[in-house]
Parts: sequence; C-alpha cells; structure tokens
Amino acid sequence: MVLEKLPPEVLAWWKKSAENKKYEPRAEGLLKFLDERVAPHYSNRVDVLTQRRDIMAQAQGEAVDTDKLDKLTRYEVFLDRKLERMLTMLLKLQALRRAQTPASG
Repeated sequence: MVLEKLPPEVLAWWKKSAENKKYEPRAEGLLKFLDERVAPHYSNRVDVLTQRRDIMAQAQGEAVDTDKLDKLTRYEVFLDRKLERMLTMLLKLQALRRAQTPASG
C-alpha cells in the first residue's frame, strides 16, 4: 500500500536496495531507506525550490541596492577619464620621443 505511493524511480531504487540486502524488505527497512537515502536527495530539491523566488528576484534586479551602483558608476566614469588622460599623455610623449630621435638611414 505504501509502496504504491512512491514515485517509480524511488520504488525501483528501494527494490534494488532490498535485493542487495542493504535494507530489510519490511516496513522498518523501508523507513530506514527513506530516511537515509530518499529524504536527503529530495531535501536538496526542496531547498532549490524555496530559493527559486529569491533567485528570480535577484536576476530581475530587485535584490540590488541601486544607491551602491550609482557610487560605482561615478567611480567608473572617474577612472575612465583618468585612463583617457594617461593614454593621451603617453601618445604625446611617444610622439615627442620620435621627433627627438635622429633619423637613421
């Protein structure tokens, strides 16, 4: 009666475990099998399903603090401008060096 309620893959797993003498083929053995093997397997699935809402919220950007992102954006703009100035200065220095080097030929 209880075995009919089990999903087919769990039932096959139980039968194989009972045949291999890992568990007694009685109610006590089934209970032990369910506690030791099946419950941990399905508890991981339950954890994923309960966290799914939080994961979806994060993916949709609801879990992000926009004030912190604004600060990062300003810092990124600052660094970008700094980098552009440094590259411009390097190009100018490179041009000056080429102009000062006597042409060999």
